[in-house]
Amino acid sequence: MTSDGSTIVGIADIAGASRAFIWTRARGMIDLNVFLQELGADLDGWVLTHAEGISANGLVIAGSGTFQGASRGWLVTGVPPVCDADFDGTGFVDTDDFTAFVLAFEAGTDDADFDGTGFVDTDDFTAFVLAFEAGC
Repeated sequence: MTSDGSTIVGIADIAGASRAFIWTRARGMIDLNVFLQELGADLDGWVLTHAEGISANGLVIAGSGTFQGASRGWLVTGVPPVCDADFDGTGFVDTDDFTAFVLAFEAGTDDADFDGTGFVDTDDFTAFVLAFEAGC
């Protein structure tokens, strides 16, 4: 987990197989293989099955997996920081993020629990607005 608790990595059963995952408030849990490819990483031949740790600042992730069928350790550096204000996960902070958060907040969905307390309340709205104003 990063020092601010905004990003967590680990191991999950995804589609019946062990996969490394990354979790952020903005995106929820996502297969790390998918996440890194979205960032442009070339994972040809790799399957990341375990994410063992993430640096305090979130820029480095380590784990194990397979490369062309053989067990290997891996280290990913230069992971761009995840922006919590990018609520819709498009890579940009704009009015679409604000609208998406407001809709989730009004519906009371778990996605709107922006401060991670387990409850959707005005504290979540305030936390999102502060993150949105700060940008990325």
